Parts: sequence; structure tokens; C-alpha cells
Amino acid sequence: GRSPVGAARPETPSPAALPTRLAYDDETFDAIVAWDVFNYYNPASARAVAAEARRVLKPGGLIFCYFHARQAHAPDPLRRYQILDETRVNSDALPGRRMQRHLYQNRDIEKMFTGLRIAELYFLKNSVREILMEKKLPEPAPKPRPEPATPKPRFTLE
Repeated sequence: GRSPVGAARPETPSPAALPTRLAYDDETFDAIVAWDVFNYYNPASARAVAAEARRVLKPGGLIFCYFHARQAHAPDPLRRYQILDETRVNSDALPGRRMQRHLYQNRDIEKMFTGLRIAELYFLKNSVREILMEKKLPEPAPKPRPEPATPKPRFTLE
């Protein structure tokens, strides 16, 4: 809707205001949970954050994230999620900050997370895709090929 004359409009932070660097060492985490994160980054920034997630994941590590598949009519409030226990998650809207969502197609998400493989993908009734991805293990070094054996003659000519 429209703001009444003289009313303050909610601040919409620019995508550049969101951090794209994770202050952790390489291969620090076994798993990352990224609820309600990537849709609020523009494509270039989302690729940068995905590369950072890949960097800080250990080989074989998992990232669980979701992507909205429907455009919001207005900017969304940013939310903070807290895992309380195995069956409960708390979600709080952060006051004042609202951001517009970017929509990503499955192929865009696959490209964003190059180096990870999609282990599970669910499309929910509320138009949200839940995706579980795994960081690929390093390829084993190729085994050296044995030298070809010199054939021994079966018979000799004299």
C-alpha cells in the first residue's frame, strides 16, 4: 500500500548492505542452515554467498536452504530463526528492515551452488523449495597406469 503523506516509509536496505563474506576458515562446518537468506541477495551477491558457503563447508558437508518460488507483493520483513530443539524452530521478524525478494529458478540455484550436488529437493504447497545439498568429496587421484607388458614370443624362428 501507499504511505500516508508525511509518514515514514520502511527502510529497504540495498543488497550491497548484506554481507557476502563469511568470517570463517575454509572447511570449518559440517552443515549450514540457510533459511530465508538467498532470495534477498541480487544474483551476483547470491553467487558470492553461495561460494562462501561452499568454501566453509567440509567435504561431504551439507547445506539446507529454501528458496521462495513466488514473488512477494511488498518487501518482506527480515526474520531471525532459532532452532530450539529437534522438533521446534522459533521465527522472529526483525523490526524496521524489509527487503524485496529475488526469485531463482532451479537451474539458477544449481549454477549458484556449483561444486555441490542436490541430495533432496522438495517443492512445498506454500511455493517454497527446500533444498538439501552436499559438498562433493574431492576426486581421488587417478591410479597410475601400469606399463604395458612386452609380449613374449610363443615360438622362435631359426
